Amino acid sequence: MHRHRIAPRVADVVTQMLDSGQLTISAGRIREYQALSGGVAVTVCQRKTQTNNILHVRRVVNCTGVAADYRRSPHPLITDLRSQKLIRPNAIGLGLDTDTHGALYAADGTVSTLFYALGTPRKGDLWETIAVPELRGQAQELSKALLQSLPVRVRTIPTMPLLSERSAEIPQSTFLFRQFFDPATSSYTYLIGDRQTGDAVLVDPVLEQVDRDLESLDELGLKLRYCLETFMPIILQGQAKNRL
Repeated sequence: MHRHRIAPRVADVVTQMLDSGQLTISAGRIREYQALSGGVAVTVCQRKTQTNNILHVRRVVNCTGVAADYRRSPHPLITDLRSQKLIRPNAIGLGLDTDTHGALYAADGTVSTLFYALGTPRKGDLWETIAVPELRGQAQELSKALLQSLPVRVRTIPTMPLLSERSAEIPQSTFLFRQFFDPATSSYTYLIGDRQTGDAVLVDPVLEQVDRDLESLDELGLKLRYCLETFMPIILQGQAKNRL
């Protein structure tokens, strides 16, 4: 087990489990899984040997983190971007090549104005890229770049006064917010817009719900500027943009 950091309390728990025999740690490479009626048979080749041991376990938990080799990723989004040469996988097999703001490099070396990345996809360039402080810094830098790319300056949203401070006349906000739920994926999509500029952003759109989202944009008189995908940390305008 290799870690950059571990909390003292967690280290104490791990030590107690090791001392009691509840937890054992062994180094090796998993060769095969075989599903059984009561669990899984895992064939492990011990490190620095050619010896294979078979472990009978109830559960197998993959803690190696998100796969970051986008040269071989079978994910439909990645394969499509790769086939169109809209991304350039990192040479060492860790994520994608990005500029300082997270904009993706295309295969020909040009910097995209539509595709951006946060977190794991930037591992090859930044290495330390998945902890909250790093994600926060990346999001801040990216938000600044996106704001500068908009055709108008983004204005601050008027704050609503407290109940005790409300007067007869409350300023009308131009901010729009809608929340949608997709039962099939148990996920939420958020629509954020500005009545004055007519610009809108979709956060975590679901491919099968594109028609619903486009209909909502049309009803509200908004134009989609960006789609933000937080589950797979790539920001794109994807199929929703193509349907407009």
